[in-house]
Amino acid sequence: MPPSTTPSTTPSTTPSTTTTTTTTTTQTQSKTFSRRNNLAPNTIKFRDEQDPQTPPCNSANTDTTPTASLTRRKHLTPNKNRADYKLCTSTRKDVKSKGSKKRMNSAISSTDANSLINGNRKGAKLFTALDCYNLEGNPRAEKDPEHAAYIAKLHKGTKVDAAELLQRYKMLTSKDLDNDTQWRFATVIVPNNRERIDIVAKSIIDFAIYTDQPVVRWLCSIKSWDGAPEDLTLRTKAMQDPVFWQYFVKWADSICNDNKSVKINVTNGAPIRLYSLTFNSEQERMHYEEMRLSAKPGQFVTLASPPLSVNVIPWPDTTDPQYTTYDAYSIERTIEAGQPVIPLTTATYTKTPKPIAVHGGEGWLTTKAIVVPQIPFDIAFAMTSFKAQGRTLNRVILSLAYRHGSYNNFTFHEFLVAISRVKLGEDIRIMPPYQNQINMFDYLEDLKPNPEVMQLLAGLQSGKWDPQKAWETRQLTEK
Repeated sequence: MPPSTTPSTTPSTTPSTTTTTTTTTTQTQSKTFSRRNNLAPNTIKFRDEQDPQTPPCNSANTDTTPTASLTRRKHLTPNKNRADYKLCTSTRKDVKSKGSKKRMNSAISSTDANSLINGNRKGAKLFTALDCYNLEGNPRAEKDPEHAAYIAKLHKGTKVDAAELLQRYKMLTSKDLDNDTQWRFATVIVPNNRERIDIVAKSIIDFAIYTDQPVVRWLCSIKSWDGAPEDLTLRTKAMQDPVFWQYFVKWADSICNDNKSVKINVTNGAPIRLYSLTFNSEQERMHYEEMRLSAKPGQFVTLASPPLSVNVIPWPDTTDPQYTTYDAYSIERTIEAGQPVIPLTTATYTKTPKPIAVHGGEGWLTTKAIVVPQIPFDIAFAMTSFKAQGRTLNRVILSLAYRHGSYNNFTFHEFLVAISRVKLGEDIRIMPPYQNQINMFDYLEDLKPNPEVMQLLAGLQSGKWDPQKAWETRQLTEK
């Protein structure tokens, strides 16, 4: 949540930090760190102090992978039983062979009650060998029985009734946004990343104006860009699309998008709050301060390269000691509340993200690019259902209206995740559709749960695998 008053800009007595958005890199610092250090306690190496053989990592559009990570991957390939490993590999290829998909579909669609475990489905077969313990109730929504009952009904596979949904949960209004800052900056759950990025780009400017700050930004790492404009002027204009940028505003709630440290629970999806920046040199810091002081609230301050680190407050709203003991890893504590602050350095993603649409403009068409954030965090003013899994949020706004293209809309299970993130039904608002066309919610009634998921859950309902029950449920869910 944003602070109720504008944060103080009085310099700290500690020479390494300020209460705005900077952390200086002087030789007198006792705790320093390298971009490639993974939150190792009390370790620091500035760029100038690194081993001269270590390649630099200061480009805004490149991603350097440490040699150590390549070395670590070598022992992922088993040294023993290599014949078994090759057999496993050949089996995987057989599954992808021309006739295997037909055989699997035949097994699934057959009248055999054991079809779930046929057709080379070894993983599903392992599940059927387990004992199942069904947990009853909904601890998250226990204070709102009606909301909990609606979620339980969806969990059983009941189809969505659009009229009931709109009667049960309120539509977002201008009154909500004007009178309550919690709604103004509440998380919007969306079905795709393109919409998430557009909402974040608008909200971060609004939040910066509210907290009387500029918006700091730097380029993400562009892995590929199919169909990029060849003309340099058009390319520069196209790169103003927020998909290419990473933003920073102090106090903005965010989520970590990389497993930085499992030991201290700073992992993919962990809540964080942005606090300050650390730069590669004193010269960069001074140049940033000049731009920041001359910028108006909500204006962009564009950095030529990413900062050395973005310093964040991990798990900012929890009082659990398990999530607040970071003394060995923190570089400072917040002046406002004494919360620990830890650095997030360059991301080392193990998976390449999917291409994302780049908006077209005057002189260039809509294209697709693979873009990776330089620092592992996403602003949490909007998130997908996938990222919201497991989270309990104070308030959510659901962007449910129909969009062209089925991949741009919620699936049944994504809708179930989105609507079950809060404790009270009163803490949910539905984003109004374009021109208030209520029929844009009708597509929700056509959503169906994944029949294989429902088949598996039904088969394990009694605690032991019941293939007949699983098959009967499969037949019902496919109708």
